[in-house]
Amino acid sequence: MRRFKSVLFISAVCLSSSANAYVGLGISAKSNDARVYLPLNISDHFRVEPALRYYKDEQTDDIGSRDTKALEISVGLFRRSKLMQNTSIYYGGRLGYIQEETSINSTYNDMVFDIDGFSIAPTIGFEYLFTDNFSVGAEAEWFYRDLDGSEWNGGTQSNFDKETTGTSTRLILRFNF
Repeated sequence: MRRFKSVLFISAVCLSSSANAYVGLGISAKSNDARVYLPLNISDHFRVEPALRYYKDEQTDDIGSRDTKALEISVGLFRRSKLMQNTSIYYGGRLGYIQEETSINSTYNDMVFDIDGFSIAPTIGFEYLFTDNFSVGAEAEWFYRDLDGSEWNGGTQSNFDKETTGTSTRLILRFNF
């Protein structure tokens, strides 16, 4: 919970210091990445981009069911450089808080997994502006996630730590107001 409050505080500071910024709205065009972005172009060379990702998956078969809910709140800080007239590159990183809950109910056993933690993701991206207000961006990131969790299995609890690294790519459509 302390990490979540830290991310909210950083986002609030960035939002309050950007009263003169150009604000936009973005969505990820990747099918399994339901992220919504709030790009704040502080200047021609600096962007702050809070993002929210919510994921819900329900599966049912003859043996049982599985229900997963995940929430990720992050903020990205990026340096922007113009390459050509309508094209720019941006680089920086995202810091996020992740919370996930999975429950598995089957004829054999019931289990619940509660996970939360943080992510750090150095990111690089390219952006093409079709107009002054509409752009499409492609970005790649390397991420590190440090998650703590607990597993409830038939009345017993066990705790675990999970560290994950990997890469991710996405296409982002942005509209600036």
